[in-house]
Amino acid sequence: MKAKDSPFRPYWWGVDLAAAGMDARAPVPSPKGGGHLVRFLSDRESGLYWYLHMIDDGADHAVVCSPYFYGSMVHGTQLADPEDICFCAESFEAFLCRFWLENEIWFAVTDGTPMPTVGVEYIKRYRSSAD
Repeated sequence: MKAKDSPFRPYWWGVDLAAAGMDARAPVPSPKGGGHLVRFLSDRESGLYWYLHMIDDGADHAVVCSPYFYGSMVHGTQLADPEDICFCAESFEAFLCRFWLENEIWFAVTDGTPMPTVGVEYIKRYRSSAD
């Protein structure tokens, strides 16, 4: 799903691999945009949850995030605002690629591990798009 086609507003997401947990859950109805949400990632403090947003016919998907844990009344989804669901990536694959790359860049900067070759190009493109 392209960002322009998504019913969700864009969100700049960044999550430290060491401070997140992957845990796929059963699909729940999406409160916005139709289809279903499948939670697959949360940060260490349960401040954000990432979901695979799948449309009903299964023809397309995207990654979205929310501060609410959809699928559990225990976590207050009865008070959740669907406008807080944000678009993150056009596909699960694009999300995982960026997730991996940004963590590799973070470790290179903070821990002195080798910078991935594509990391340098990614930073250049990111900086040029900010101008």
